[in-house]
Amino acid sequence: MSYRNKVIILSILVAVFAISALLGLLFLPNGIVSGRARPLLVAFNRTEVAHIEIINPGLSLSHRLVRSSDPVAEGEEVSEEWIYDEEGIAFPAQYSHVTTLLEVLESLERQRTISSDSSLYSDFSLNEGQARRLMLRDAAGNLLFQLNVGKSDEQGSGNYVLLESDPAVYLTNNSLDFYVEQLQGYWQQTRLFSPERNVTDIERFSLSSDIVLALDGELRQYSYTLVRQQSTEQEGLFQWNPLSDPQLALDSPQISSLLNAFVALSAASFVSQELTASGVDNPQLRAEAITTDGASLRLLVGQALPDNPSQYYAVVEGSDQLLDEQGQPYLYRIEDWALRAILFSVDELLPPPTEASDLESINPEES
Repeated sequence: MSYRNKVIILSILVAVFAISALLGLLFLPNGIVSGRARPLLVAFNRTEVAHIEIINPGLSLSHRLVRSSDPVAEGEEVSEEWIYDEEGIAFPAQYSHVTTLLEVLESLERQRTISSDSSLYSDFSLNEGQARRLMLRDAAGNLLFQLNVGKSDEQGSGNYVLLESDPAVYLTNNSLDFYVEQLQGYWQQTRLFSPERNVTDIERFSLSSDIVLALDGELRQYSYTLVRQQSTEQEGLFQWNPLSDPQLALDSPQISSLLNAFVALSAASFVSQELTASGVDNPQLRAEAITTDGASLRLLVGQALPDNPSQYYAVVEGSDQLLDEQGQPYLYRIEDWALRAILFSVDELLPPPTEASDLESINPEES
């Protein structure tokens, strides 16, 4: 065979392989068609979104998030404050979580296009009653986008989705499972005190408790006030003492851990319940931190929830208190393990024994 014929045959084989590879990418099994990635939500503008509804029938979840004020004119800053609407009752929403969801939606792409055959919808968990739904509306209530979210792909990196008025199933470049499976506590702003609170600003802490936590069944009856003194030995270090015994030095790292747990307390969620039925007017636990600028951070813990003894009703009073539209403080439900992190006796806050004191306790006559 001549060299020229070999070159021709080799060129034909290369062309056949190239065409086969291209067809393999364009037409995949089960009607899946590959295509170039392009935005999933065409002309999506996050500043137009004023209402977000998330429905998960499999987990019986339904969330409604509303921007607290209408989007403003173009060129002006748009409010990032959101509320969580629960049957007409407005609770503060965790706006950073909401805006992250909007950013994810803005970045979604159609990684692949699936056959528009509706008989295949059930294969991707997109039938009615299967699909999770995301509905985005503007301030006037007009539907901007409805996204039906099906199962993840085999790698878990994307979801099969349907858009309203579009029969095609698309595979997204990012997964939405995390957002459509969250409980209400994720979307609500349930941190009890401002995240700007700094433990180093606290100069006094009081605790009064007469509570039995379901966590361990132990009665914790404590009543004390701790005050902070500036250390004279090293600048910037603080010494803590009980107000009732100024000579008793406490363990500074242990106090710091307690105060960090206090200012970082988060509730499981808000509660739609009358304050009078919660027991917070006669609290089982009362804790208060006073800062150097005079701010008061107070936590009152009432009765355990009737249907969940490991959770307790709680309200915040003082400088970081949030009020509802009727001017009433919000009622929270808080987990017993979160309360356990701030429940210590004075004895538990003493410095750990040194090696010398251990030896003395073992051999008191030799010391």
